[in-house]
Amino acid sequence: MILTQRDREILFDIQAHGIHGTRAIAARHFPGVALTTVLRRLRALERERYVQRISGLEGGSFGWALTRESSEKLG
Repeated sequence: MILTQRDREILFDIQAHGIHGTRAIAARHFPGVALTTVLRRLRALERERYVQRISGLEGGSFGWALTRESSEKLG
């Protein structure tokens, strides 16, 4: 998987916040795009072990955090 510029921006955003919710990522990085599309990309990043999904947020939504490997790569 080749990371896009938007993927890199998402990873740096997650790094800055620790855990970032799906809707916050959607609003900041995917304006006007369906939430299903946002989730598809986040799951692709999860499959490649860039991010990990955190369940149990308010309203049953997910949060996203960097994996240890991607955190070390980003510094």
